Amino acid sequence: MSLRRKTIEDIELTNKKILVRLAELDVAIEDGKILDNHRILASLHTIKFLMSKNVKAIIMITHLGKPHGQKLEKLSVKPVADELQKLLDREIIFVHECIGPNVDDVCNNPVPGSIILLENLGFHIEEEGKVDEDGRKIRVEESTLRIFRDSLSKLGDVYVNDAFSAAHMWHCSINQLSNEIKVAGLLMKKEIDSFAKLLEKPLTPFAVILGGSKMVDKMLIIEHLLERITDLIFVGDLAYTFLKATNKMEIGKSNFDEDGAKLVPRIIEKAKFYRVNLILPVDFVTGDKLDEKATMGKAKIKDGIKGDNIGLDIGADSLKKISQSIMKSKTLLWTGYPGMFEWEVFSKGTEGLISWISIATKKGTTTVACGKDTIKCIEKFKAFHKFTHVSLGSEAGMLLLEGWLVGWLVGRIVG
Repeated sequence: MSLRRKTIEDIELTNKKILVRLAELDVAIEDGKILDNHRILASLHTIKFLMSKNVKAIIMITHLGKPHGQKLEKLSVKPVADELQKLLDREIIFVHECIGPNVDDVCNNPVPGSIILLENLGFHIEEEGKVDEDGRKIRVEESTLRIFRDSLSKLGDVYVNDAFSAAHMWHCSINQLSNEIKVAGLLMKKEIDSFAKLLEKPLTPFAVILGGSKMVDKMLIIEHLLERITDLIFVGDLAYTFLKATNKMEIGKSNFDEDGAKLVPRIIEKAKFYRVNLILPVDFVTGDKLDEKATMGKAKIKDGIKGDNIGLDIGADSLKKISQSIMKSKTLLWTGYPGMFEWEVFSKGTEGLISWISIATKKGTTTVACGKDTIKCIEKFKAFHKFTHVSLGSEAGMLLLEGWLVGWLVGRIVG
């Protein structure tokens, strides 16, 4: 099925009030200051586009953190308003609520061209339900939910969903608003278009770099992508499990996924059927303990990882082997890191991987990164610009890659 959906580029916007559901703004804040603004920067394309269309007002709503219905000052989006004001060089009107008389006073008849940010939606349990002591979500009463929903819906003539990162969630602001006109924003469009390049007739050769600790967590992705890809590259703990299961390689105290090892023959069989190259590391950087100050060593497949040593990164030969696949690819997906990138001595494999992907991006390869831990790698090395697209919707993106929830997920994006 096509992932294409109507966007703000497809409709008339002049003199309309636009209600924009921004992406989840889980930015680091210290003393009221934004420490890393890349998630805010990602939303600017939509905001600037709307500013250029002579809209009556841009009214923005969003989440920050997990307040679970409590009003927590540390999770106020006021610092986001301040950051947006600096980035756009325009006044951002911040309202300390997201519904109620104060919001209505500001939003009902705004000065033309106003840009307004409302307080954290998560301060109201109606947004995503209340969480009990066991961590389970409890739905609110329908009558209460209706008031919250209607209070938000009436703020805009057009509803714009730019929150791909929450597209799979039950949030009132995502799939319950009653605006007649609902479209996707430009960040949502970029996310969908990027995944479409992976899932709808991708250019080949198509390489997938896959890491993680549990094979079962990646099986749906593997099985959904195998018929589309050329090379499947295993790194990190997945590689140790694969190598022990197939080569009987010693892996020392490296993580071994016993249940995942039982899935390896199935992966090999399907890869053979679809003529997919399975690529694995051939050498490793090891440590004598799981610690930043571990004594570093080296190991190769033929010798294995001995004793109590742990594989903590890929070696130079592995990086060279993987780089050959990266450089011949026309499409590339990366999800899962090859080593303990948080520790300098064991981060060279990850850093090298990003460098080769950057070179591939410059030569025209479509390079997409997805996954919470992968984004942490990219944040550490300040490498967002080195990819065609880094998806900020970790869970939503993984669901699309798994395939079986695609219709359900995309159907909810813009109502």
